[in-house]
Amino acid sequence: RELLMERQRRIALIGDSILIEGVMRNLAKYPNLAIAHIDPASCDVMEALQGQMPELVISELDAPWQDSLFVLLREAPALAVIGLTSDSDKLTVLTSRQYATQTLQDLLQLVWH
Repeated sequence: RELLMERQRRIALIGDSILIEGVMRNLAKYPNLAIAHIDPASCDVMEALQGQMPELVISELDAPWQDSLFVLLREAPALAVIGLTSDSDKLTVLTSRQYATQTLQDLLQLVWH
């Protein structure tokens, strides 16, 4: 149990909004979180994410770099993305699972389950 508490989780926060700054400030209080801030105005988001290799990404859903996150989800299926919106008290969690499908029947099994 102590190992779980001591293990650092790598989190990348993307953006320069007040919302992201507030989340980053609050998460910084937890020593078991290794937080990296990616400022999209000063670097390529995809390149920075690949360099950081976070386990979790927190970003705003309506940001222009969101397409990069979908590419990254496809390349790193273990990654999770939390999307925030400033006009709502809800968040969206995106994860990527990959399934082997070779036939329409395989696809239909995924649709129905």
